[in-house]
Amino acid sequence: MKRLGLALAMLVLTATALASPASAGPITGELAVSRLDLVGQGGFTNGDMTVTVAGHGWIDAGRCGPCLAGTTTSFSGQFSQFLDRIILSSDPFVLPLDAPLGIWDIQRPFTFVATDGSFVGGGSFVGAGTVSGQLLVFNMEEFDGPFFQFRSAIYRVGETASVPEPASMLLLGTGLVGAGVRRWKQRRA
Repeated sequence: MKRLGLALAMLVLTATALASPASAGPITGELAVSRLDLVGQGGFTNGDMTVTVAGHGWIDAGRCGPCLAGTTTSFSGQFSQFLDRIILSSDPFVLPLDAPLGIWDIQRPFTFVATDGSFVGGGSFVGAGTVSGQLLVFNMEEFDGPFFQFRSAIYRVGETASVPEPASMLLLGTGLVGAGVRRWKQRRA
C-alpha cells in the first residue's frame, strides 16, 4: 500500500513538473510597432520559449490617421508571423482636447498572450508590462482640432506566470487515470 502511494506521488510530481515549462524564468523582450504600415518587430521570451514577430498587424491607436481629440482608443492589438502570435491588451484612453501640438508621449500598462504554434515544443505564456506610445498632435486649417496620428509604440514586459500547454495537462490527466485504474484492479483482486 505504501509502495502504491509513493508511486502515485512520484507520478503526480513528474506530471506536474512536465506541465510547467522546464526553464521558465523571467519574461523578457520588447515589441516595437512603427507607423509605416503598422509593422511590428520583436518578441518575448520565457525560459526556452521565444515568440517573435516581424510583420504586419494592428493596434487600435494605429487606426488614428488622423483621429479627432475626444476619440477613445487603446494600444490593444495583434501581430503574428507564421505560427507565432502575440495578442496585446490595454485599457482604453481618450485623446485629450488640451494636448500640446507636437509629439505626445503616453505610457499605459498592457498584458499579452504569446503563442508558439509549433507542432513540437509549442505552447503559450502570458505577461504584462508597459507600452510607451507616441502620437503626433496637429491642427488642420478650416477644421476644429487638435488631431492625433499614431507614430510608434514599444511594448516592454516584466515577469509574470506561465501557462501550461494543453498536451502537458493531458499527460497529467492520463497518468492520474492510469493510477486510478491500477488501484481499482488491485482492490478487485
